[in-house]
Parts: sequence; C-alpha cells; structure tokens
Amino acid sequence: CGMDFPAFVEQEILQPLNMTRSVYTQQGLDQDPENNVMSGYRFTSEGGKPAAKESDLPFGIYSPPRGGLYASSNEMLNYAECLVNGGVYKGEQILSPESVAVLFEGLISVSTPYGEGEDPQYALGWTVEKPTEQTPYTLIQHGGNLDTSSAFLLLIPELKLAVMAAENATTGITTPMAR
Repeated sequence: CGMDFPAFVEQEILQPLNMTRSVYTQQGLDQDPENNVMSGYRFTSEGGKPAAKESDLPFGIYSPPRGGLYASSNEMLNYAECLVNGGVYKGEQILSPESVAVLFEGLISVSTPYGEGEDPQYALGWTVEKPTEQTPYTLIQHGGNLDTSSAFLLLIPELKLAVMAAENATTGITTPMAR
C-alpha cells in the first residue's frame, strides 16, 4: 500500500476508531490534544526498600508492528468494542467479521504459556482460552508493557464484554485485576 506500518495503523485502525490520542512516537505524545499524558514509573531499591521513580516514557523499545503503541484506556475500549462486535464500531464496519475471526484463531498446535486453563492457544497476538467450569466462556486476552506502563485487555465476545486494566508502572497487577 506504499506506507509505513504506523501510518497504515493510524489511517486504517486508529482514525476510524476515534483513537486520536494513540501514538507510536514522543512527538505524537507531545502533541496530545488534551495535554494529558500519564507519568510512568520504574521501581528501584533505596536502602533495601522498593521506591517508585518517575521516568521518561521509553519509545523505541518495541518497534511497530511488534509493539510500541501508547494508547489511553478509554481509546483501548474503542478497539475492544470493535472486536467484540465483529468489527463494527459505532455502527460502522471497520474490520470484516472474517478478519476478526482470523485474529482469534489458534495458530500453533501446542499450548501457549501465556494463558490459563486447559490448552490455551496462541492466535495473532492474542491468547485464546477455552471455556472452563469457573468461566464458561471463551476468553481472549493480550497484555503488554513498555517498562513504565502496562495494560491487559480481556475479551469475552460471546457476552460482547471487554475488561481493560492499565497502570503507569509494571508491577504485574493488570492481569489479576482484569481477571
């Protein structure tokens, strides 16, 4: 299509999903229309005790398409809404239902270590967990972090439900919070 990955994502995904504050670069963050950007924290040890230190947000740790997108929690829910509604966001078909189905199709014949339950499968960046007695629905989840922030998105398409947890550190709390 003749454009780099971040430009393609912005044009084909972020703009249609009204994700105007989601960025891949420091320049994009500096131009935040609401001038409302979180402070990221890293943990260090001072005198044998953990201490949170405000830190610059790291850009370039994960280059697109592998990762590196900063997005607000509210905007991530726009993305989740699209996914649990078969590619429809605010009445507009952004992704085809077939494309959404491919996103959540297990690709590897062995279990992934990223999920819970019996035989979680890896899909295109997502972990798909089969229904269990405790949770009688298919769970689809993905988490990520950029040293000073982390997030976890849990989808239950059968219920058209999404849960998003985020923090401005990497303590590991987002996954259990969402679950």
